[in-house]
Amino acid sequence: MGRGPAFAFLLFYVTWHAQDIPSEMLSASFLQALSIELHDLPDRGSWLSRAVALASDFDSVKLWIVTQADDYPAVVAFYNLDMVLFGLLTARASIVITNFIETHYDGRSA
Repeated sequence: MGRGPAFAFLLFYVTWHAQDIPSEMLSASFLQALSIELHDLPDRGSWLSRAVALASDFDSVKLWIVTQADDYPAVVAFYNLDMVLFGLLTARASIVITNFIETHYDGRSA
């Protein structure tokens, strides 16, 4: 079965107990939650800045939902499962890339 489930449990535990919630997020409205971290981002002149802003907005929305649904532990669990799934997908992508390189690269330089 592998070590994936053990590491998934460890990642879930760490994100459940070690994730700090910014204090301003606890009392923010939905629109305020979207703009909390925007002042920390660089100028939006490039496509990379826009991609980072989109990811930041997505994380802000998720964190806002979790803080507003404090009475529903299942919602908080879904937030942590998102972190676990990202870790597992990153690990799986690394394995696939390593396998591809080992299969198609014989060690000789061009």
